[in-house]
Amino acid sequence: MFKDVATPYFAAQLLTTVGLSIPHAILTPLLLEKGLSLSQILIIQAAFSLSVLLFEFPSGAIADIVSRRWVYIFSRLVLCVFFLVVIFGHSFPTLLIAWIVYGFASALDSGTLDAALVNNAKNRSEQEAATVHRISWLVRKENQSNFLGMMIGSTVGAILFTTIGVNIYFISFAMALLAIMSIVFFFRIPEQHSQENSNMQGLLREIKNHARLTIKEMRNSPSLKKYLLLAILVQAFMQLHMQLWQAIALEKGFPDGALIWLYLAFIAISFLGSYLPVERLFRKKILVGIGSAVFVLCALLIDAISEMWYVLFYGFVVFLLIALSNYSTYGIRKSSSEERISAVTSLASVCGRIGAVSTLMLASIFIQTFSPSAVLSVGFTLLAIFAVVWAGVSAGINGRKGTKSPWARCRP
Repeated sequence: MFKDVATPYFAAQLLTTVGLSIPHAILTPLLLEKGLSLSQILIIQAAFSLSVLLFEFPSGAIADIVSRRWVYIFSRLVLCVFFLVVIFGHSFPTLLIAWIVYGFASALDSGTLDAALVNNAKNRSEQEAATVHRISWLVRKENQSNFLGMMIGSTVGAILFTTIGVNIYFISFAMALLAIMSIVFFFRIPEQHSQENSNMQGLLREIKNHARLTIKEMRNSPSLKKYLLLAILVQAFMQLHMQLWQAIALEKGFPDGALIWLYLAFIAISFLGSYLPVERLFRKKILVGIGSAVFVLCALLIDAISEMWYVLFYGFVVFLLIALSNYSTYGIRKSSSEERISAVTSLASVCGRIGAVSTLMLASIFIQTFSPSAVLSVGFTLLAIFAVVWAGVSAGINGRKGTKSPWARCRP
């Protein structure tokens, strides 16, 4: 029915992201309307992050062992429960539980059908170049689906919230149901999973052993360690961007009403950045060198420039960040074993989240003394230096293996 086996998954991702993004632009007013204070809103957001950290790695192991397809479907069913609880819940404890459930659903999603499609790519062609291109294409198409969903959802949410209020979550609920239908009826690829025990006690032992082997694989693979470090750096970049861009825009003189347009502009830039063929670009040392220099220059100038120049320079920084993010994701998925790709993906995500939280904690200290643009400018510059060091260390490792640079060949 579909030209590509991945199309139902991309459709499901688009629908889910639309559903999740609809309330994003108006989440704080919506929760305030339900009677929560700002401190309670921060608490439920922290509970969400903690829930993801606790469940993400185990869920990846479960996906490897049981079924990536059914774990994905279950994650969307849990998401439906979250939407309904938000609609009908009004007390702080109820909404706190809702966001813990949301974190659980997000954790379940990690390393499911995206990993299954990567395994399918590794098995469908014996030519390495074709496999490399396919994995990169999957990463880019997934992000394009997500960014397009964010643009659609945020726009719809901003328009409809003033008329239907919290009932906007009924649309989110419908999007999640459609995503489930897309996978149940149309997603068809062979899966590899290693479940050997049908009883709960045996399954728990198998999950524990699978987690141990995943950590061992990560520790013993130079390629995975290299891309894991890059993923941590990327998440640190992303968290600084996501948490500070609004404050910086206000600092530069943009009115509150312009924030939604800036948000859509940055998402559109991210969408375009997802078209870059990172598996080829990062093999060209000259492009990597120019991109790194321009990134550092733009990061340093963010603190000094104003308004429209800020949009131009900051937009270019976001564009390069998306390319770097896609490259780290591509590298981790390509370097993972087929048997443990879901658990490796989830473990890398957990490490990235820990790095992001650590970066935000440091930023929260400096933000008390310096302006948001100064904190972001210095933070981006330091992280860029770390990324250059990462490239140098990677070049040394690959050089000892007879390779000129980390980008001199496709296969890590």
